[in-house]
Amino acid sequence: MSKIKSLTVKAFRGIRDTTLDFDSKSIILCGENGFGKSSLVDALEYLFKGSVSPLENNQATSTKRHAPHIDFKPEDVSVSLVVQNPDAVLTRTFNRTDFGGNKIVNLWQLGQHANFILRRQQLLDFIMSTPSGRYARIAQIIGVKELEAIEINLKRKRDELVSSNVIIASRQRTATDDIKTLLDLTTLTPESMLNGINQKLLGWGQKTIKDVEEISGARAKIVKISVEPERIEKAAHLKDIIAKLSTTADTNDLLNRLVELRDACDDLHRDTELIETLVFRDVLQKGKNLIEEFRPDLCPICEQEISSDTLIDRLSERLELMAEVGKKSEVIAQLQFQLSENLNSTVELLRNLWKSVGDLKQGIDNKPIQVYGTYLRHLLDEVARKEIVKLQVAVLDDIARGEELAAWETDSFELRQRLEIEISNLNVSYDDEQIVEAIDFLSRVRQLSGEIGKLERQHKLREWSIQQMTFAYESFAETKKQKIQSIYDSIQEDVQRYYDVLHPGEQHRKIKIRIDTSKRSSTEIKMGFYKRDNEDPRAYQSEGHLDTLGLCTFLAFVKHFNQDFPLIILDDVVSTVDTQHRRRVCELLYKEFSEFQLFITTHDYVWFEELANYQRAYNIGSKFNNIRIIDWSIREGIRLDRYKTRWEVLEVALENGDKVAAGAHGRRNLEWILLQMAINTETKMPLRLTGRYEVAELYDAVKTRFRKLVPEKFEENQHIFTQLEADLIGNRLVHYNEVMENAAIDEVRAFVDSVRALYNLFTCERGQFLHYHRDAEVMKCQCGHIKWNTT
Repeated sequence: MSKIKSLTVKAFRGIRDTTLDFDSKSIILCGENGFGKSSLVDALEYLFKGSVSPLENNQATSTKRHAPHIDFKPEDVSVSLVVQNPDAVLTRTFNRTDFGGNKIVNLWQLGQHANFILRRQQLLDFIMSTPSGRYARIAQIIGVKELEAIEINLKRKRDELVSSNVIIASRQRTATDDIKTLLDLTTLTPESMLNGINQKLLGWGQKTIKDVEEISGARAKIVKISVEPERIEKAAHLKDIIAKLSTTADTNDLLNRLVELRDACDDLHRDTELIETLVFRDVLQKGKNLIEEFRPDLCPICEQEISSDTLIDRLSERLELMAEVGKKSEVIAQLQFQLSENLNSTVELLRNLWKSVGDLKQGIDNKPIQVYGTYLRHLLDEVARKEIVKLQVAVLDDIARGEELAAWETDSFELRQRLEIEISNLNVSYDDEQIVEAIDFLSRVRQLSGEIGKLERQHKLREWSIQQMTFAYESFAETKKQKIQSIYDSIQEDVQRYYDVLHPGEQHRKIKIRIDTSKRSSTEIKMGFYKRDNEDPRAYQSEGHLDTLGLCTFLAFVKHFNQDFPLIILDDVVSTVDTQHRRRVCELLYKEFSEFQLFITTHDYVWFEELANYQRAYNIGSKFNNIRIIDWSIREGIRLDRYKTRWEVLEVALENGDKVAAGAHGRRNLEWILLQMAINTETKMPLRLTGRYEVAELYDAVKTRFRKLVPEKFEENQHIFTQLEADLIGNRLVHYNEVMENAAIDEVRAFVDSVRALYNLFTCERGQFLHYHRDAEVMKCQCGHIKWNTT
């Protein structure tokens, strides 16, 4: 695993020009809030991802605009990384990314896909977010975004097939109702249909048929045996045209669909914000599809360098937030689909009518049919085929007024009258009229039964397609859920184990991360608490416990999915965790993640020292650089300095002859030692609202408690207490600086040496303070180097 050697940041997020020396080690960085800790984290994220997520997660800020230092231009920004063995350099600016060899290219590619940064806000987001939001964050970590896209496409195809089949079924019902009306039937079966046809034929004095399949033959025979077959055929043809014209003349259904579409669009357009969101949803969806397909390094619009994966993830998050608009647009899309089907079938019918009227060669003007057909084709292009965002309510209003539809009702009525005149001009006798009625009847029955058969075949074929697509969709979705759940199961043990390390003996159990099988993309976190199982941790856990649960979950995912990427960044993530649990965080990180390069930032100096002390306890100090940010200014940027232990700070003050500083540090160290031992030995102290105690009362209480617990060890080391009490500076006036001013430097050093001797008594060689264990009746350090029996 390649380790980072150094990070150099220029003109970026308040940093003018700073190099952070990793030296292939982990870094613990301490600095006050506003001193630039997170700027270094942001620089690493920008280097690998091409953006800074806190700047991109809201509409008011952006990496391009707000990442450059306020005194510099975007072209001045530069972030460089050097890795070891052999040295290879990765440099990123707003214009380009430079690589110094395949090794650094591989690291950069791993970093693009790895989720290696945990910020405080992310802890809150993960635990407090909705199940779908939590799922999206985990999906980003484990890399299942492409599977999500496949599942959505399968579902969309399935839904489209279902929608089209609903329309086919509706048309089939309409044709069935028409033929039942034609035959005077309440139910339609092959037997009832045959009986109905024969009843009608008998009424016209025609021979009955034995099978529905004989309809075409029966019609031909009736025409053939008539006195004037051509005249009869023409009359039947005219009646057929009139019947079809009558169906197109009823424009109420089309008008109702137009009004329904208009009202749905009007509802959407009344909210300007929603329609603007819809505009951008279409743009974002298309942009996401293109970026997923072509994976560009430069934005095709602004020609700035981009991280395709980061941008795709961000676009996915934004698209998921547009659910309200999505629901309304789905309704409009469904209305458009239904209208499109209606228009297509009507246009096809008009095309046949126009040809049929022309074939009569009677000089009948069929132009109105052409005009209406052209209007419907225009309507199809204008309304049914347009993207939802381009639909104009004003245009729909004009259409919904029905002027063209009303004109067609008039034109079709006049055309029917003209055709009726043509029939009367044929001088059809009563007997011939009966034949024409029979022929027209059989033609309509043949047409409707043929249409029903065709629609039934289409319906069955579509049902089969729906079954296949549903099987493919549900199988894929179920397999995806199982695979993701198996991933959850694989990390669940680690989450539980990590959480047990941080919270031993507490009443929690059975942490579960699981897919909600009733929803498409949803993840739940449950845990047991006292007598209850499967509870949402937010119900009973404190803020600190929730933070550590989020930390454990993040670390478990990193352990499983970032094995080849060296870096884990924890940016000020333990601010709500108490001292006892923070120590266990140190233990967890140093034991479980020793193969990773850690970059931990904190504003808490106490935890900073605990992290440093635990390095000595685990004998891993050589693997860490502990660094402090001394100060920051907008003109100078940040100033870094190597961390010095409490005793090193004291030595520097003594070497410089600064008696006041040395005495003050010695006093603080003494207070620190006494307070730590008061806690570790369960020393009884008077309760104070402030929690502050004088050195003298801490000293007396701890000394008494130590003598009671381990009298033999107290006797052996009584000279340490005697020397500390005998020291003038160690008396109860030690908190006054005047004492320090009047003391000789040797007296101050003697006081410091006495405090150091007390520290050595109460700690082991690894710097671990001794703890009293009541049940075991021992006082010992955590690493087991010292163990004293107590009374």
